Amino acid sequence: MLLAAGNYTGVSKDVGMDTSKKGSTYLDIIFEITHVAENGQWIGIDPQDRHLRLFLTDAAWSYTERKLDDLEFNGDFKNPQITDKGVILECEHEIYEGQTREKWDLPGDGNRDRQAPPDDELRKLSARYKTATANNKMPAGIPSMPSTTPEPSPTPDGIPF
Repeated sequence: MLLAAGNYTGVSKDVGMDTSKKGSTYLDIIFEITHVAENGQWIGIDPQDRHLRLFLTDAAWSYTERKLDDLEFNGDFKNPQITDKGVILECEHEIYEGQTREKWDLPGDGNRDRQAPPDDELRKLSARYKTATANNKMPAGIPSMPSTTPEPSPTPDGIPF
């Protein structure tokens, strides 16, 4: 049964190395999912096991390294271990080979620091935005907000109170 997309908590049950159908090495972590975030609260659910796969390819390494740090990985791929504390996990849905499936990840992008693009890229983006919005000029002044307090109605004798 698919879980709804959203944030969940889980505790790791098993950690091991695996290889994908395409031959890519990954760390496979099985979490027991116990709670879902709903309306700002954690709601208990029937425990269910889900897999988090952290690929260890060159292309994925910097991303995966941050995730491993977040999980307090012991650094030993022959005997991998991670934190035994609860972890927040994010479930998204994707279509794979015509089927909807869950894709589990840690929320956000690890402890990644922002890396601003080069100045020339920022200049290009600024120029593109200015060009795109050149015909959408805002009026010189912003009109004042309408009053939310209605004007008092005059009484039959003409006095407004």
